[in-house]
Amino acid sequence: RLKVDSPLADGTMVRNEAWLRDESGLVTVRTASARVDAPSLSLSTLAGSPTEPMSGRPLTYTFSLRNDGPRAAQATLTDPIPQGVTYQLGSAWASSGAISDTLQVVSWGGSIQPGETVLVTVPVVLRPSAAARYLLNRATLDDDAGGAYTLESYSWVQAHLFLPVLFEKE
Repeated sequence: RLKVDSPLADGTMVRNEAWLRDESGLVTVRTASARVDAPSLSLSTLAGSPTEPMSGRPLTYTFSLRNDGPRAAQATLTDPIPQGVTYQLGSAWASSGAISDTLQVVSWGGSIQPGETVLVTVPVVLRPSAAARYLLNRATLDDDAGGAYTLESYSWVQAHLFLPVLFEKE
């Protein structure tokens, strides 16, 4: 916890830098930043399940939106649907807040109280064109107090090859 002498506006970024020098002259610098009395959604995550999906099968993206700050966040999540998948309108779900969607983007908005976690799921189906490549889903999360976060999930899409069986006649 950091205490400052003069009042700072909510959301002001405070940066602390520490330098460590050893006897050989090696210098290590570490920096930590924090915003004054602001929400913190930095521990929020995005995961795809299964981690190695197959073409033509379902894949579910799960967002875990966690506020570890001292103030509530009026947050928005924007998830452009990755190429190589199909999203069905109205299939996204959230434990609280409101979802709006198109075939290209799923958006969520709502309040996340301090210590609270909100879950958002976005089910998709992999197209055959997604086989044998990495699929990246990159979403943005905004806390409406100056904090913006990028959430990413990588999935390796399995490919199935069907080869003919050849028999040699003796």
